Amino acid sequence: MLPPTLLRNLTYLEKLLLDNNLIRVLPPQSFFGLNRLKLLTLGSNHITQLPCCLFDTMPHLWELDLGRNSLATLPDGIFVNLTSLGKLILSHNQLAALPRGVFTGLNKLSDLQLDTNQLSALDDEVFAPLPNLKTLNLRMNQLESIPRGLLDPLKRLSSLYLSGNPWRCDCNLCYLHSWIQGNSEKVKLSSQVSCKTPPHLAGQAVISLRENQLICPATLPPSVSSIPSLLFNSTSPQGMPSLLPPEDVPTAAQTTLSSMAFPIMALPTMPLPMATSFILPTMPTESFITGPSPTVDLDICFAEPVQCYCSSAAP
Repeated sequence: MLPPTLLRNLTYLEKLLLDNNLIRVLPPQSFFGLNRLKLLTLGSNHITQLPCCLFDTMPHLWELDLGRNSLATLPDGIFVNLTSLGKLILSHNQLAALPRGVFTGLNKLSDLQLDTNQLSALDDEVFAPLPNLKTLNLRMNQLESIPRGLLDPLKRLSSLYLSGNPWRCDCNLCYLHSWIQGNSEKVKLSSQVSCKTPPHLAGQAVISLRENQLICPATLPPSVSSIPSLLFNSTSPQGMPSLLPPEDVPTAAQTTLSSMAFPIMALPTMPLPMATSFILPTMPTESFITGPSPTVDLDICFAEPVQCYCSSAAP
């Protein structure tokens, strides 16, 4: 732990290097009085959190290094009084999310390093307070997509690093894909910005894809995996569900099933004996029954659902 009053009397100090120590806790008043500080390095320590007012008295600070620590989150507005800050290093931490207002006040920031964290999602306005940002490093995170409009406020951006993320190349990546194609000179290591999923696009560079390849699977209707309602819309006198509507119930002259209704199975070509059994897959919604035959008991069993329902047709 850094003693709260250790640095208080160093009012003319401009550079403070505290990296590669064993600092775990920073008291809120750690840097009070360092009004002329321009460079502060706190990298390669064991810092897990930052007090909300830690940087309140550093109006001239230009570079802040918080990399290689154990920060999992940042207080909203933590940097609001660092109005002169030009470079902020947050690399190699455990940041999983960024509050929308975390970069408020950083109007002069030109270099933001966020690589090697655990970021899996970004607020669509998190970079809005950074009109002068030129370099943004988002490498080696867990990003699968970014929200539409995220990069639009960054009019001066010249270097964007996106490789090392598990990009999901579907319809949700259309915005980033379009942005990359329109700003290819700004995306560094663009050939390494590649798809992780879906499997058939895995390993392909995002910039090489066509827009019509970025599709999302259509949602299947609820009845897709169920047996069509046409087959079970009434109950037979025996208490079993009817296979067909009453007007389509087979008569004595309609006891042979057409092979067109069951393309997977080959039906016998010889006259049917007294009983025939079939294991049917999920059937089309219409079945056509043709061909004369004498009295036949037709037992039909379905593989889906697990229970087996049988119905007998009498002349």
